[in-house]
Amino acid sequence: METRAKVNFEGNEEDAVELSFDAREAWSEYSLEDGTVLKLKNVISRVFRLLNKTKPDGSPVFILEGTAVVTSILPNAVIKVSQQVSGLGKEN
Repeated sequence: METRAKVNFEGNEEDAVELSFDAREAWSEYSLEDGTVLKLKNVISRVFRLLNKTKPDGSPVFILEGTAVVTSILPNAVIKVSQQVSGLGKEN
């Protein structure tokens, strides 16, 4: 269902419609050279389509609200280096 709204676009308040949606949010994984694996997922909470603006090719402009969720899987070697640098790995 579409709901009318006002959204900020390039510093101006623009007329828009908020669109309902279904989501299937997958993780993207990035393997770094030190063995760390970063996982990233964009979690979109709201989607708007501007009513009076289009891209140069005529396609609609969408505004998204959401957040990026990032997590990491660290190999033991990276954890040990991090602890040594921060002083957490020192024995008393």
